[in-house]
Amino acid sequence: MKTKLTWICLCLVCSLAAQDPAVLNYSKFMANVKTYHPMIKLAGAVGEIGEESVNAARGNYDPNISGTYSNKYYQGRDYYSVFGSEIKQAIFTNQSIKAGFEYGSGNYLNPSDYTPGNGVAYLGLEASLLQGLVIDKRRADVLKAKHFRSMNENEKRHISNTILFESACAYSDWLLKRGEFKVNRYFTDLAQVRLEGIKALSFAGERPSIDTTETAMLLQQRFLDLQSSTIEFQKQSALIAINNWDNNEAASFNPALIPSDSLEQLMELVSKKFMENNNSDGRNNPLVLQYRSKLDLLDVERRYRAELVKPVLNFNYNLLSIPVNTGDFPSLSLNNYKWGAQLAFPLFLRNSRAELSMAKLRMNSTNFEYELKQTEIQNKLKFTSSAVDVLALQLQTAEKNLDYSKRMLEAEKLKFENGESSIFLINARENKWLEAELKRLETMNKYIKAVFDYLYLKGNMDDL
Repeated sequence: MKTKLTWICLCLVCSLAAQDPAVLNYSKFMANVKTYHPMIKLAGAVGEIGEESVNAARGNYDPNISGTYSNKYYQGRDYYSVFGSEIKQAIFTNQSIKAGFEYGSGNYLNPSDYTPGNGVAYLGLEASLLQGLVIDKRRADVLKAKHFRSMNENEKRHISNTILFESACAYSDWLLKRGEFKVNRYFTDLAQVRLEGIKALSFAGERPSIDTTETAMLLQQRFLDLQSSTIEFQKQSALIAINNWDNNEAASFNPALIPSDSLEQLMELVSKKFMENNNSDGRNNPLVLQYRSKLDLLDVERRYRAELVKPVLNFNYNLLSIPVNTGDFPSLSLNNYKWGAQLAFPLFLRNSRAELSMAKLRMNSTNFEYELKQTEIQNKLKFTSSAVDVLALQLQTAEKNLDYSKRMLEAEKLKFENGESSIFLINARENKWLEAELKRLETMNKYIKAVFDYLYLKGNMDDL
């Protein structure tokens, strides 16, 4: 009765694989992650923010149109009317070209606002000859926005690289748990068949009844192992469902979901990628590139702060049009012009010098972080590359050990048939075979995840 109940429970556990199984492979899973995972979309939004920051900074170079009008009317008198319009275009740093029109009339008009009856058109230039000649805030904002965009692009790559790495490792663990489940199910079936055979031999008087108890104990242990591996496989399946997004929705947990590929197939794929990337370094790691972009951004800030130490000397020159008849197009004359200059210089420069010093300190601090991160990734790459090579050797050893375990079991079975062994030794040999099979799967999974780690450090998970 106990044996029948055990067999019924075993069938219930194994029935998971018989429920209209839905299949999934590595390529489809990773394609879903790349296309639909929310964190991948978040990474895309980070990249778009960087692009829009450049557009916003470039907007400071857009042409600017302005107009003014003032009029005074007091106690029945029209004192004056002054009108002006201008279009200005920044051309590089703190230089601009402009064109405009001025008109002034009235009995009490300020003489400097006087114009002929048709007004005065002008074409002019504004330029900073000292501070702002090389770089100004407008130019610095554009350059910093470009480096900020580069930082965001590398942040986008880092987020994508991390999500793909975590998803790939979860899939490899899923294949491992599926493999362990299949191995435990196979050995549970072997134990069940052996129990039935030993019972038949015991009933015929060819084997002692204690052998039946020994075999039944092994079956119970195998059944417990199968239950544990079933739980682990279903738990890993739930993690796969979290990452397996499709059509903008996470896949619901399906206990019948199984992989259509195996650890062996995935190992073959990652081995090729490891060989393709084994000769490159970690300079393309998105975190390293992010620090590089941050250094470039801080360098622009340093240059801008150094520019603010210079005196301010702004120059303004306008060519004025000559009076023309109504309907004629106004013409400019070198004999008619208006110009001006402005000079300013703080006496102590405490603010600008302090800002420049802080900019240099921030740049030096970031440079230390950049060198540290670069060295850290390079060392991790060397270690991980060595770990992959060692795990490849361990896998060969595990496969040899598995082959030896099978041979020892076959030899023990032959001795048992000749009456020179016992069911205890056969069970012990079979347990060694089981351990060797599980160890091979575990080592294979470690190898795959080590290659994933290597590609992650290089920032190349998107290629896998």
